[in-house]
Amino acid sequence: MKKPLLCLLLLSSVVTAEDLNVLTSSQREASNYYKHLQSEAYTLLNTRQNNLNTLTTAKAVKEYQDNLRGKFLKALGGFPKRTDLNARIVKRTELKEYTIENIIFESQPNHHVTGNMYLPHGDGPFPVVVVSSGHSRTAKLADYNQRFGIRMATLGIASFVCDPIGQGERSQVVNEEVKPLYSATTTEHFLMGVSSILVGRNTATY
Repeated sequence: MKKPLLCLLLLSSVVTAEDLNVLTSSQREASNYYKHLQSEAYTLLNTRQNNLNTLTTAKAVKEYQDNLRGKFLKALGGFPKRTDLNARIVKRTELKEYTIENIIFESQPNHHVTGNMYLPHGDGPFPVVVVSSGHSRTAKLADYNQRFGIRMATLGIASFVCDPIGQGERSQVVNEEVKPLYSATTTEHFLMGVSSILVGRNTATY
């Protein structure tokens, strides 16, 4: 009785496996969803480049910027109401060629943003750039962000390197020890981003 049952199970597994192979390798390659998304992205990038090639005057550039700004603001749902930032310099470190200020402020009431300001020596005023980190878990403390801030300061340009939401000191999904629950920051971005959209908000406004 065991042998017929074993044969039946083996036959069933073979049939099931064969049933799943409904596409040839070339068909699977052509229908790959990731490659489809890549193709869509490249099409849009080519369209963008063609649009940029037409911007030959200052007026055209300004109109293009205004159009993009309007689209971005619409996607964000508009800017939040302006409130007091309550900014504080937590620590100031004077170094040979530049100064670092550890800063915290409230982008919205009781929602804190942490970052490091790299300042050139001198009285200023200085031009300043705002640096939003890549997907590094350490965010503002990632080596590439520190190198950028230092380099800008030595060139006479101030830079504020901040922790994006879900990274650095701004992890929102934490365990009992108040440590990030996920090692991948993109997972937290996804969870926070989708959750915010479901209640009519956007994490970009924080």
